[in-house]
This record gives sequence, structure tokens and C-alpha cells, in this order.
Amino acid sequence: NCTRAEFVKFLWNLVGAQSSEETVNPFTDVSEDEWYYESVLWAAENEVTVGVKEADGTYTFRPQDVCSRAHAAQFIYNYFGGKEVVEGIENPFTDISEDAWYYNAVLWGYKEGVISGIEQPDGTLRYAPEDNVTRAQVVKLIKCAYENE
Repeated sequence: NCTRAEFVKFLWNLVGAQSSEETVNPFTDVSEDEWYYESVLWAAENEVTVGVKEADGTYTFRPQDVCSRAHAAQFIYNYFGGKEVVEGIENPFTDISEDAWYYNAVLWGYKEGVISGIEQPDGTLRYAPEDNVTRAQVVKLIKCAYENE
């Protein structure tokens, strides 16, 4: 499985490990001495992630949490999709509804050929948004998005 910190580090490495212009760390759970610090700041600066708003109003990144397939799609969409709104495409996934927070990200990925889903025995497709994403899946996802850019 791939953690959230690993995901943004993979993406950050792909784009050349650019230094962040950001000088203020927006996340209470990311310290300067962590191996992923620069990549997480870069991800925040480039709107790859906004983190998770906690009850006290602060934001966390939750770097050690395993990245779900929904979060993976959203991270990729945020960086490569440019927040493009997907219209005129039928949702091929039986397990994603239009009100899901990651709906547009997954449909954008499908439209761009970055996301294909999981074919079921009856021929339908599932995306399995809550499943953990593996490092191998992340590398393929990032590679496809990068090549389609």
C-alpha cells in the first residue's frame, strides 16, 4: 500500500523535486525534519492537496495514512486535470455516485485514459474508491497522467 506522503513524494519527484515557494507549513502534522516535508509543502502550494480540516479549524495532511483510490484520483486530477469540469460523459462506474467528492476526478481520469476501473464478471466497472492504492498502481497512474499531459 502507498501512504499519502509517498504519493505526493512520487509526484514531486516526477516534476523535478521543485522547491516550494511556500514558507508557512499549513499542516499541523508535518514537521520540517520529515523526509516528505518539501514534497508535502509543494503539494499544498500547487493545490494537489488542501489536507483535512480538523474540528479545531487546523489542517492536517495525515502523511502516514494509506492513500485510498479516491484520494489518488483526486491528487492526480488536482495536478494534471486543472480542475476541468467533466461534462457529457456517462459514468461507467457502478460504485460512484454523482454526489461523491471525488466524482469529477475519477470521471476526468477515465475520460483521459488514466483510470480504467475494475471489470466485474457481469461486464460492469467498479472504481473501488475506498480501497487502498498500491505503490504499483500509483506509479502507473502518475505515468499515465504524465504521458497524457
